[in-house]
Amino acid sequence: MAFFCCCAASQVVNAQKTIPEDPWARFHFEGNQAFSDAALRKALIADPTFLLATHPLGSSDELEGVIRNGLVYGYRRKGFPSPIISVTSQADPPLTTIRIDEGARMLCGKIRIQGGVTLDPERLIERLTKRFPKPNTFPAFVEAGGEIRQRWVNEKGKTVPLVDPVWEPGTPVSLDTETELHAAVVRGIADLGYSSAIVFTRVELNEETHSASLVIEIAEEGSKDKAESIECIGYQVNTPEQIAQAIGWHPNDEIDRSKIEEWTKQLWLSGRFSDQSVRFLRNKEGSGYLVVKVTEVPKMPSLGQSLSESAEVFRRAGNWIGGSQERHDDLVFTFVDDHRRLRWIQSSKGSLLQYFSSSEPNESIPRWSILFDDEQLVLDHQANPLHWSAGIAGADFHVHAQTGILADGKSEDGFARLNFTGNWKTGRNEGQSLFQHAFAVSPADWLAFAYKPGLEQKIVDGVLIAEHPKQRCRIDVATGRVLQWDSDRGGVYFQKGLYEKERTVLLDAVAEKQNAYQAKHPLTSLAQFLCAAPIWNDIHEAIRDGEPVVEEASDAQRRAVQKLLAAGLLEPLDLWIGKQEQGRGEERFFVPSNDLGPKSPFGMGIQLVARASLEYGPQIFPEGEWPLKVLRESALVGLGKPRYFKPVLKGLLEDPKIGPLCLGSVAGLLAHIDSNLASQLARQALLRVDQEHFASDLTGLLAGPGGNWFKEMLSALEGLEEEEWDALSSGVLKNFPRGQALLQRIREQLIKQDSHIDKAIYQVIEPDLRSALQGMVKPT
Repeated sequence: MAFFCCCAASQVVNAQKTIPEDPWARFHFEGNQAFSDAALRKALIADPTFLLATHPLGSSDELEGVIRNGLVYGYRRKGFPSPIISVTSQADPPLTTIRIDEGARMLCGKIRIQGGVTLDPERLIERLTKRFPKPNTFPAFVEAGGEIRQRWVNEKGKTVPLVDPVWEPGTPVSLDTETELHAAVVRGIADLGYSSAIVFTRVELNEETHSASLVIEIAEEGSKDKAESIECIGYQVNTPEQIAQAIGWHPNDEIDRSKIEEWTKQLWLSGRFSDQSVRFLRNKEGSGYLVVKVTEVPKMPSLGQSLSESAEVFRRAGNWIGGSQERHDDLVFTFVDDHRRLRWIQSSKGSLLQYFSSSEPNESIPRWSILFDDEQLVLDHQANPLHWSAGIAGADFHVHAQTGILADGKSEDGFARLNFTGNWKTGRNEGQSLFQHAFAVSPADWLAFAYKPGLEQKIVDGVLIAEHPKQRCRIDVATGRVLQWDSDRGGVYFQKGLYEKERTVLLDAVAEKQNAYQAKHPLTSLAQFLCAAPIWNDIHEAIRDGEPVVEEASDAQRRAVQKLLAAGLLEPLDLWIGKQEQGRGEERFFVPSNDLGPKSPFGMGIQLVARASLEYGPQIFPEGEWPLKVLRESALVGLGKPRYFKPVLKGLLEDPKIGPLCLGSVAGLLAHIDSNLASQLARQALLRVDQEHFASDLTGLLAGPGGNWFKEMLSALEGLEEEEWDALSSGVLKNFPRGQALLQRIREQLIKQDSHIDKAIYQVIEPDLRSALQGMVKPT
């Protein structure tokens, strides 16, 4: 009998095959009203102390105490001064019941300012009740949608999001944060130009009105900050005197953050600099001074010189393009080669990408269409009877995109280049559009065109004609309207109403087709849609990029992938996506932690992976088996919680059935912590590199839902035709020789109807496993 019963390939995934029970569901909540069970459970799982307390070697008393303290602190941070939390546990079946009496909630009320002479209390209240930039960030500007917009960047030019208001009336007051609140008030006063002020802060609660007042006592205001001198960095053509005059600075000018913003804006408006920043510092004697750092645009005249007539025309062109959103003009990009044409229509309401199978501009029906707007994400192929559309009107995120055209300063031969940036952020305010787009314009980007080497410029009949070996453009001198901008490979133009027209045509076409999207299987249904014959062939042809395509092999690959998808290849990812949607859009709850988190991106990545391992590991591997033990201890070590590492390791070493996979995994973990112990474990693992110990380890690895999924994949592989096997190996895995070898071994075992698949796996990975273990052994 074959190793597994062959499953008939179905286009609909059986969702019941691999859905594991959620081990965290044993934490049951009662009485909570402000926050859902999912929000509270998610907050606990994110707390390293809670994760350690759930360890099988831990005690129920410790776990109950951790839950109680964590939820009390969390509720107080959300404005509940007196929550009552009780926790009870039972062993069989495992269940922890958490009863919550939330009590009254306090909201932020008025701000009362006492003391102060010249400090404007209204300006301070405005500063504390609105979002504000982080320290050591600098203002940067862009013209978009017909208005100058400001953002904040770090020293490397990367955008830094604003910080939430210090005190936002009507929102829950965050209790137990007096130190952070005081520091934020001090920073706010310093932003107004009073960096030497001495202040005291306190929060007064009113139980009758369920509100809190922020009281700020200004004991000593101090003198207003002044910039006595100026230091300029990065200039070559411009002089410090010209820079000082351009921003309007004079010795001993009073300074605050708004003045720094205005000075930076003046440098940006000049168009002479691609980057500019202004910083206020103090020397050892306490005197304040300005540091102005600039990056000059090559070939540009200095601040003391006038701009050319064509430069002013290019400036007006940039302003005209920046106002396209106000005029409701759609931006259209076209890209053309010998055999195809791509058209991208960008509107303030959404984005539409169209692919035409011919380079002829008169072809009106696209072969491919991808639409993204406030309501849906739509994929359609002209020759496919299905379309794939996911409704996203209720999505808890928003996308802000910006497109810019700027002079190419990276190469002498280049003329213009596109700069497309986008931010994907979670959360969406009421009435906020899911998708927002604007044309980003900077004076330096457009003035530089007039001084580009190799650009032929002339003004004829009120039109600036600029020609370059690679591109050409025509601009109306009076208005800056772009009449033409193209090249041999495409162009850019504006057309009112094109997006809405093409969007309507697309939605009318897909209304006649069945939707392939499945809410419980979003990723699988998308992959199955892309595996439809006409779509697969187009993708395959694009990937081959002109290389000859063997249709029979390509179709065999497609059928093989379809069968694997039907068996649940992407089911784990579908489950993960579904879990991320739980609690989305609800008020967020978190458990404050005293652990100092890592500051480096690598350290933060380690903690992110560790938390995910502890959250999802029990859903993949069964409790008591070595994979979950190793995964749990590895993750806890990554979180700085190694309390149970030694007893668990001791238990694994004393188990005679444990083989090289387990010991090698632990040795690999220790290689970066204790290389001597890692060497000892690797030496022991080498003594157990044999079929028996390997089979024992594999049994533990394949137990539970993760193993069931693996077996389902093997069952699907067993059902592949010979040509599908060959196509899968030579096509999909052509760059992975070890994967090809493993697939070939598995195939041989299935053909032999041999139930010992572990032999095939062992024979394939044994050389690499032995080599890796030998690499961890230190010479004696």
